[in-house]
Amino acid sequence: MFNKKLITFRKLRSVNFSNFGSDVLNASLPSFFAAPLPCLDDLIIQYNDILSSILDIHAPVRTKTVTLRPAAAWYSVEINSLKKHRRRFERRWRRTKLPADRQLFIDQCRAVNGLLCSSKKSYYTSLINDNQSDYKLLFKTIDNLLDRKCETPYPPCNSPSELANKFVEFFSDKITKIRVDLDAAAPFLSATEVKRVCPYTFEFNMVTVDDVRECGVKLSSRPCELDPLPGYITRNALDTLLPFITKIINTSLQSGQMPSHLKVAKLRPLLKKPSLDHTQLKLSPRF
Repeated sequence: MFNKKLITFRKLRSVNFSNFGSDVLNASLPSFFAAPLPCLDDLIIQYNDILSSILDIHAPVRTKTVTLRPAAAWYSVEINSLKKHRRRFERRWRRTKLPADRQLFIDQCRAVNGLLCSSKKSYYTSLINDNQSDYKLLFKTIDNLLDRKCETPYPPCNSPSELANKFVEFFSDKITKIRVDLDAAAPFLSATEVKRVCPYTFEFNMVTVDDVRECGVKLSSRPCELDPLPGYITRNALDTLLPFITKIINTSLQSGQMPSHLKVAKLRPLLKKPSLDHTQLKLSPRF
């Protein structure tokens, strides 16, 4: 039996981007961004809050229960068609109880099973032959065939907050140790030789809407929980959002500041090797 899972999702494909853009322009965002000397953090807060609220209108969060089935890259339209015919013959035989209909059902079962076997064999043979030097993919393929699942183990803790604090302490101590080692390895310099003030001044060129568009069209569709909009929405509504994004970038360059909201990252610690002792923190951060 397959497991079931409750998931949350948004119907992003059903968003009308013409109406979405109109709602963005009719909101308070344009007037707020028109201020001559806006606060950078306030710009980010207004940008995130208003776009998140508009997204909730056009693509509200929904929940549903799904059946977790293993992905089958070898599954084809032909297999699906044969399975539909098999089900049709089965219903006819159960209705009529005739030997001829039973034989049609048996023959169709054999055809489906034969096609399933040949499709799997052809797919995995091609996959192995085309990726003979990619050992990671080969081992992953073997794990999938043997139904071996590698769950990420974490150190024991009493609560999620305690585990998060352990991670923070681990990475903080690691950075401190690196700094101490660098100071110890550096040649001795007297206080008079160290220049604390940089003698150079920097001046950044402001970006244009075209510069931002060139980067925006390359956005990944993979969402991040920290973004106000998924990449799919941002790309399709890019013409509407470009003036606001450009304003944020230029304000940051003019003030020489990085918005505090953009200094936040979501880390997912991973064991360097699955065979390591998970009770000891020997992790690598993954963004």
